[in-house]
Parts: sequence; C-alpha cells; structure tokens
Amino acid sequence: MAKAVRRGLAALLGLGLVGVVSAMLLLESPWARHWLEDQVSQRLNGRAVTIGALEIDWGWPLTVRLEDVGVDNPAWARQQHLLHLASLSVALDTTRLLQGRVELVSLALVRPEIHLRRHPDGRRNWTGLVGKRAAAGDGSGLRPGRVSVARGRLTYRDPAREIDLSVALDTDRDGDPSAGLTIAARGAVRGQPLRASGRGAPLAGLMASRADYPLAVGARLGHVRARLDGRLDGAHLVGRIELVAPEEADLAGLVGRPGLDLPALDLAGRLDVVPSRWALDDIDGHLGESHVAGTLVFAPGRRPRLEARLKADRLSLERWGITRLRRPEERREAEREIEETLEDITWNRRWAQRLAPLRRLDAELALEVGRLGYGDTVLDDVAVDGRLEANRLDLARLHVARGQSALTTRGWLEVGAGTLAGDLDTRVTRLELGEVLAPLGYPEAGTLDGRLRVRITEATLAFDDTSLDYRAPAQSLALALNAETAPVEGSAVPGVLLRGRGRYRDEPFAYDLTVGPLLDLNAPDRPYPVRGLITSRETRLRVDGSIQQPLQLAAVTGRFQLSGPSPSRLTPLLGLPLPELPPYELSGELRLQEDRVRLRDARGRVGDSDLAGELSLHLGERHRLQARLTSRRLDLDDLGPLVGLAPDTGPGEEASPEQRRLARQQARRPGVFPDRRWNLAGLRRMDAEVTYRAASVNARHVPLSDVAVDLALERGQLTLAPLRIGLGGGEVTGRTRLDARGEVLQGDLDIALRGVNLKPLLRRAGLPEVARDSAGTLGGEGALRFRGRSLDESMASLDGTLELAMAGGRLDMLLIEAIGLDVGEALLAALSGSQQVAMRCAYARLDSDRGRAALTQLFIDTDDSNLTGGGAIDLDAERLELVFEAHPKDVSLPASNSPVTLRGPLESPRVDVVSRELVARGILSVLGALIAPPLAILPWIEPGTGESVGPGCRRVLEDFPAGES
Repeated sequence: MAKAVRRGLAALLGLGLVGVVSAMLLLESPWARHWLEDQVSQRLNGRAVTIGALEIDWGWPLTVRLEDVGVDNPAWARQQHLLHLASLSVALDTTRLLQGRVELVSLALVRPEIHLRRHPDGRRNWTGLVGKRAAAGDGSGLRPGRVSVARGRLTYRDPAREIDLSVALDTDRDGDPSAGLTIAARGAVRGQPLRASGRGAPLAGLMASRADYPLAVGARLGHVRARLDGRLDGAHLVGRIELVAPEEADLAGLVGRPGLDLPALDLAGRLDVVPSRWALDDIDGHLGESHVAGTLVFAPGRRPRLEARLKADRLSLERWGITRLRRPEERREAEREIEETLEDITWNRRWAQRLAPLRRLDAELALEVGRLGYGDTVLDDVAVDGRLEANRLDLARLHVARGQSALTTRGWLEVGAGTLAGDLDTRVTRLELGEVLAPLGYPEAGTLDGRLRVRITEATLAFDDTSLDYRAPAQSLALALNAETAPVEGSAVPGVLLRGRGRYRDEPFAYDLTVGPLLDLNAPDRPYPVRGLITSRETRLRVDGSIQQPLQLAAVTGRFQLSGPSPSRLTPLLGLPLPELPPYELSGELRLQEDRVRLRDARGRVGDSDLAGELSLHLGERHRLQARLTSRRLDLDDLGPLVGLAPDTGPGEEASPEQRRLARQQARRPGVFPDRRWNLAGLRRMDAEVTYRAASVNARHVPLSDVAVDLALERGQLTLAPLRIGLGGGEVTGRTRLDARGEVLQGDLDIALRGVNLKPLLRRAGLPEVARDSAGTLGGEGALRFRGRSLDESMASLDGTLELAMAGGRLDMLLIEAIGLDVGEALLAALSGSQQVAMRCAYARLDSDRGRAALTQLFIDTDDSNLTGGGAIDLDAERLELVFEAHPKDVSLPASNSPVTLRGPLESPRVDVVSRELVARGILSVLGALIAPPLAILPWIEPGTGESVGPGCRRVLEDFPAGES
C-alpha cells in the first residue's frame, strides 16, 4: 500500500515536472514571442511591434529578457521606430510568483530610444498610444524596486514650431546601477540653441505607489536661463522655477511673436503642473523696470482657459513694441486688406469677425498697473477686471486714469458666429484724448467729458443717456453732443440722432443730424446716410446725402441748401478765403471724392442777383477753385462789398445787418472812397479759374446791358481778362492785373470804350425828354496803375492816363436840373445863357501821378462857343479845383469869357463865377456908365474869337476815333 502510494506520488511529481518543463519550453518558444508581440500591438492601437528574442532565466529571482524590441512609426515619419530598445530585462520575485502574485524586483533598459515627431499639419506619431492611467491600487506589484537606464535617448522634432531636441538619459553612473537619473539635452528652438542638464532620484522612486520624485533641471535657451527645483508625483509636477532673460534675449521670437520687443525678464514663482492645468503662483520679479506679482493659470484643451491676477507697479507698452505704429502707407494697405476681406457684410457681422478671437478661449482677468506708459504718455492707474466665458465678455470694470482725467467702462459683449451683442456704459471725466492718443498719431485730440451708453443687438445700435462734451483748443473746437437712436429713411437698421451746439474758430454752430449706425462708419463702398440741419449764426446748411467711410471722408454725395448773410462768414469755418457779398441762397448737388469737391446744378441768389453754374474745388497744399457761373440778372451794387463798398440798403434791397451798419458808417464818413481794408491774405491762400456771364445788369443811372469776365488767380496774382461790359449800346472792354503777393495790392487797368450812346444814359437817368433831343456817342481809352490796401489808398496812388471823346449830342439845362446837380446847373449857367447847348464834339484828358489827377485838356465844341477847362483832382484828399472858360464864336451880347472855377470836396464841390477879370469888367462897366451910359455894355461884348480856341472837332475825331460810333 505504502509502496503504491509512493509510486503514485512519484508519477504525479513526474507529470508535474514534465508539465513545468513543457511550460518553460513553451514560454521561450517563437510562438510565445509572437503572441507577446500581438498582445502589445493590440494595446498600442494596432501599431506594429517586433521582438527580436525572448529569453527566461529560471533562477531566483526569475528574469525575463527581451532583445531588439521596436514599436513602429506611422508611414509619414521618417524613422522606422517610435520606440526601440537594445534589451529590456525584467526581474520577478519567484516566491511571490509561486504564490500567484507578480512583483517586479528590477527593470533594466539598455539603449532605449524614443523618437517623437509632429507633422507640419499637426499630426503626432504618438497619438493613440498613451492610454488611461490604471486605477488606483491596480498592479501595485508592477512597481520595481530598482530601475536602470543605460545610454537612453529621446528626440523630438516639430518643424512648424521650429523645435529640434535630443535628450540623453542614463542611470548607470560609475558602475552603480542604483544611482539617480541624469539628463543632458541639446538642440534648438526657433533658431535659438538649447542646452540643458539635470538630476533626479533613482527611477524606482518615480514608479512607487506614492511617488515623490525630486527633480532638478537647469537649461539655457539662447540667452535665456531657467532652473527648476521640484518634485514629480506621477503626472503632477510641483516646484520652484526661476527664469532669467537679459536685454539681448529674443523672447518674442521664442513665443512666435517676432513683432514684439519684449523687455528683460527676471521672474521666480511656484510651478504647479498637471496635464490639464499649468499654474505659476507667487510670481515675483521684474519685466524690464517693472515689478510684477501675481498668479497665472492656463488650462490647455480644445477650449483653453486663462486666469491672470497680476499687479505691476509700472509697464511700458512702447518697450514691448505693442504701440509701435506702421508707416502711414503700411497702415492704409493693412486697412485695405481687412476691408476687402470683410466686404459686403453687415457691420454687426464685420465686428463679430474682428472680435472672433474672443470665441477661442475662456479667461478671467484681474490686472492692475500703477503706471502704464506708451510713447511719451503715462497713465497713472489702469485696471481691468473681467471674465470671458462661453463667448461672452463680462467687464466688471475697465478703468484708465491720468491725473484728474479718467475713463471707466462696465458692461458685456457677446460674440456669436456672425453677430455681436452687448451693453456698454462708459463714463469719462476730463479725459485728455490728446495725451492718451498721442502715440497713435493724434497729439491734439482734445478733452472729453460725459457718458456714453450703447446697446448692441443683431440689427441695431441703440444709445441711451448719451451726452458728451468735447473740447479741442488746438482746433478751436468745442462741442456738446446728445445722441439717441433714430430711424434712417430707406434702411431697416436704425441710426443715430445727433443734436447739440458748439463753437469752431470762435464761430458758434448748432446741429440736428440723423446719421447711420456708428459701427458702420468705416464700411467700404457703402453709403453712410447723413441728413439734417447745421446752423452758424444766420448761416444755415441743410444736407440730405451720404458719406462713404466717414472717418476717412472717402466720398460725399447728396443735395444741399446753403444760405447766410455773406459767404465770408464761412471763411473761419471752412478755412477758404470766401468773398464779402450780400445775403445769399444756394442749392445743388454736392460731390466729394478724395481731394475734389464739386457743386453741380448749383442755383441760387446773391443779394438781388441770381446765380447758377458749377464749381469744382481741388483740395491740397494750395486749394484751386474752378467755376462756370451765369446770372440772368446782375444787380451791380451786389458787387460793391468786393471793393469795400456797402450794397444799396434802400427799400427792396438785400443786405445783411452788418452791411447795413457798414452803409450807415460810410454815409457818416466824409469822402467818396471807402477805407475798408481788403482781404489780401485770402487772395494768396488759393488759386482759381472762374468764368462769369450776366445776361442783364441793373445799375442805377448807368445803362449796363451785360457782363462777361474771365478770372484767373495764381499764387496771389489775379487777372481779369477779358473783361467786357455792355454800356449804352456800346461796350467797355479791359484787362486788369492785380498782385496781392505783398502786404499792399498792386494793380493796373487797361480800359477802352467803344460806341457808347448818350441816349440810354439819359433814359436810365430818368430824362426821356432830354434823351429825345440828345444823340451823342462816347468813346475813350485809358491805362491806370495803383497800389494800396483799400479803395481810398489805391485812388490816392493812382497813376496813368484817361482820354474820353464824344461826337454830337446836346447838353440841356433840364438835364442838369433833373439830376439835381446844383454845381452843374451853376456851371452851365455861368458858361452859357442858353437852355440847350448843342455839341459838335467833346474831348477830355486826365493825367494822374500818385493820386493827383490833372485835367490837362477839356474841349467842348458847341454851336455858339468852344468850352475849355483844366485843373487838378487830388484823389488822396478827395478835393478838386477845376477852371472852365467859354469862348464865343460870334459877337455875342451879353456874354463873358471869365473863367468859372469848380472847387472843394469831391462829394460837394462849389462853383465860383466871380474872378478878377469879372471884377475888372464890372469896374470898367461902372466907369463907362459914368462917362457915357451906352458905354457900360462894352466890357461884356465878346469879339467872337472862340472859333480858333481848342483843337477843333476835326482834329479830335481824327486823332481820337474812339469817340466815333
């Protein structure tokens, strides 16, 4: 029995031994190796796995050795293997193994190589190979007591980010396989060389159930130095980090923003990193000259999240390069590219696209800067407190201050795929925009006060409680603005009603305008509607049109109605030298394109004259005006203000209150010529080409029929040529040249009269009966020169010659009496006793030298006598002294050839017929009466020698044919 039992036990032991030996042989067979390759490949999402050899050392402990192990790369990676090991040795606790438990004694890796790659399109060769971490407590025996790495290497290539790294790993130092890990890295990041080295505890600690693995790494990237002293617990890294970047370090290039000029950096803080969260707490250090403290937290993922709570005593944006401006042409090109990209979409969608980056992350910001500088501007207090989440920005507070100036904004913005919504409430207190915006190219932008509240919806931009005061002393502008939402005719999107008052260049103005949505101000090629009324004192401008890109004033089109007391009132507002004229009204179509302003189909009136035509103004360093103007009827006195004369202010005449005051002043002022200074600076500020035609002319006492003049103004030199005025059936032609380049106007005038009939002159004077008996024809020519700053100065400097001649006609006492010229009546009475004086011809010549005009010759040939005269007219003192004398052709009784003087001020001269000769004749007459009464008449008898006095009509008409009709 016992023997049978022993044999049975021996048989069972033999069978067991055969089974163990068979299992040992099976585990070391090719089948087992292929089976293991397949199992590992399945766990790596089907990535190909190869094992060159599988050996088992059945000692104590049991050791499994794998040789030539490889995990393949995807096809796009250049290298064959993602992972390759020369050998992998795993030592197992045999005792635990016999008890059914697996416990690692040691793990040894020889020449492990890991090659990580990122494709330029974003693909990674390790995607899908890293699975979820084992649950807590699972596989606790798989953590070896000793881990060694011999000659390990890890490489990383990322062409898109310009990263190329190679890291050497080793634990087998000085023959001690239990030594800690050493790390040595080299490579390049964005063109900057990288060197790094570090030490860690033995790797077995990294795989312990409660790992607390110390790690110290120092690195140098270009000029940037970093050091980390921390501990690694699985995927959780905690430690203190120090980062130093001197002035010459290219931090901007390293972070992929080469346009930034980042300052020197010296920061330290507590680093806390897990795969889903990177945090830098207790930040303390310097950015350039600024001390910085706070916390930064970044959570990567499909929708990253940034949390920043930072304080800085001072910060220079200029030093960071954020406010560096492009050249004007570069900025315009960039704006053009943006607008072309955003063309043909609504303002709401356009701004939604501009703010699209806000949809890519969530954020929570609390930033405080004691002094924020950019350019030469420093803000004393800047704070931002807001939250960005789910495409919505909640702005608890945005505050900017400088001295007593401040801006505070609260509200929210929500950015959708193609829409923008929000509600922003901004308050400004004495905000010096010039100081804030100086680095952006607006150094004299003025001061802003008030409140701006805007509500944005998908289709509207609404204003509530918006009231702003703007002052810009450099532009002489002060503006009070109230805004509210208002409908725009022809548009489904409401616009803005702007009302307020202001002053510009000391001229007050008020406005009541309805404009398009303010967020549509810079829409390309899209009309921006403007409609309403602008007034400045008595000047009124009503507009109904549109503007393209109002911020750049790219183009303006629309109808306008403009009226006021004088165009000169617009000179301070527009900066254009407009003339002084009577009250006017003008309407038409306005077009502005780039530097050209055109008024088309312009119609209106100036004073009592109508006006029509087209005007074109080229804006530039020197403005240039081109105009073609016509009038059906010109009232001549409307042109008086051009030379300093007030227009007529009688009943039915148009004149501004200022011009009526001027008329009263001129009436009280002694003299004929006004002393009002001309605006010569206006003639120097712009150039012009103007043609003007008037079909009829209304002039008191002068039968003008039509006017044609071409005006050319070039750099302060004005020419009127040709100048033609219809007069009495004939014409007056001339050419005028004025030079306003100096402080005193210098000019010359060439003038000619041809075929001017006396009859229309008399009819216009209200003497039809006299005109019926008169048939004279006038002609003449002259060349005059003058200089001065007003009409009286110019007349006081007059040089030149004027000659006039007339053929035929009569001078009638009725004419003189009807005109009401007592001087003329006395003069004619003194020279002739006849009620009508028939003339054969007349001739007069004036020669002027520095304002003293000499009547060098006056000759009138009548049926009864020849009249001659001479003398001087002082145009400066406005006085004259002329002498006339009659020379009877036949013996006449009674008659006297005693000279008659006309002397005194131009406006009221007097006639003096008492002369020494007349006194002598009176004495002789008295003596004759005493001696013999019939002899008393002898002194008054003219012997009739006047026929030979003067040049005679034949010579006048031969030498001066201008007098002929």
